[in-house]
Amino acid sequence: MVLASKLTLTSAQRTLIIGNKQMSIRPDYTIQSDWDKWRDDAATCDIPALRHIIADCHAAARAMRSHNTDKEGFYIDQACTYSDELRNRLKGIV
Repeated sequence: MVLASKLTLTSAQRTLIIGNKQMSIRPDYTIQSDWDKWRDDAATCDIPALRHIIADCHAAARAMRSHNTDKEGFYIDQACTYSDELRNRLKGIV
């Protein structure tokens, strides 16, 4: 078994170096690039897809409750981002 020879921390990601391989380990909490990616993706989804994604995020958040609160918050943030897009479309803003 090879153990990590070096673990370095950056602002929002951890880098694990095993031998000569470098792997990024993303945090369980939401980072700015997540919101940017979700907003871009939400803009390309139709209304039924947005509703499905929102319901799926809420289910994932419930599954993480009392297990991993950082990940629960991640899925709640994701649901809220897609909900913003849905609300704007239904109000005719977008």
